Amino acid sequence: MKKPSRQSVQGKGHTTAEESSLKGTFVSVLILAAIMVASWAAIMLLFLERF
Repeated sequence: MKKPSRQSVQGKGHTTAEESSLKGTFVSVLILAAIMVASWAAIMLLFLERF
């Protein structure tokens, strides 16, 4: 039977860099979504105010 490699035994050897990258991506997406929602709300309020 083949012995498990050292990297698979350690488990999370190099995933921490990937996880931090994904956290940064998630924060960027949340900021972009907040900007989109705020602009949509501003346009909607402007539209409702004219009638």
